[in-house]
Amino acid sequence: MKIVADQQIPHAAQAFSAFAEVTLCNGREITAEKIQHADVLLLRSVTVVDAN
Repeated sequence: MKIVADQQIPHAAQAFSAFAEVTLCNGREITAEKIQHADVLLLRSVTVVDAN
């Protein structure tokens, strides 16, 4: 299994490396080519969610 993860996700490589090959990438630079053979894509949301 292949996982592509945003490099800003803390401990992503350590958490998933026992289960899959993990590739860390800058989230803003992930392209279709980089995830072409990925089984899993892990991204983080940077959307602000608050009471305003």
